[in-house]
Amino acid sequence: IIFLAQNKNQVVLLTSQFGDKIDCQVVGLDTGELKDSNLSNLSKKGVERKFIVYHGSLHEAKGYKFFISLALELDRYNFFIPYSKNEVEKKLKSTIICKNITFQNCKWETGLKEIVSNAIIVLNPSMWSAPIEGALLKSITYNGNVATVETKHGFEAELKDYSCIQRLNSDPQIAATQLDDYIKSKITNNQYDLNSLRKTLYKMSTNKALNMIKN
Repeated sequence: IIFLAQNKNQVVLLTSQFGDKIDCQVVGLDTGELKDSNLSNLSKKGVERKFIVYHGSLHEAKGYKFFISLALELDRYNFFIPYSKNEVEKKLKSTIICKNITFQNCKWETGLKEIVSNAIIVLNPSMWSAPIEGALLKSITYNGNVATVETKHGFEAELKDYSCIQRLNSDPQIAATQLDDYIKSKITNNQYDLNSLRKTLYKMSTNKALNMIKN
């Protein structure tokens, strides 16, 4: 049996279950969406950056509840969730009282790409996700101002040495303060660091896995 892992932390999980003698190769993840030219300049000049954007699915492990908690703590900022309010409330099983969250049902191809590109900051607050996440790859590539939640085995933990990624505490109150301080600092990401990270992610975004299976 040959195990194909997307990234290093997946290897950690596989070896913990099946032993360190398994044949396991890291093959990356091909989303097919990171090959556009001039990706670092997608944000339109003059566009008002008014939203803190949630980029993820409606699963608790992806952090949508955490995102709503942040919105409650930071009512002076406008937040955006790419789902209808009814859909989110149905999933949450409660009424959302936040007045500073805009709900709009949209996908990457129907407006979310532009919203992410022009966000104040994009949040990918997965609480546990060892595989590479397409949403995080696209957030970094198409915007660059990105925040995650600190995890032990999540993919975001592999990016902790890049200062351009803001790693938030899992406590929403502490995370709200961290996020507020970051935004007030006018988001001065190290462009060299960001470009280096984008190149690294691009290399990880390959179709090597498919080629290995074919062979």
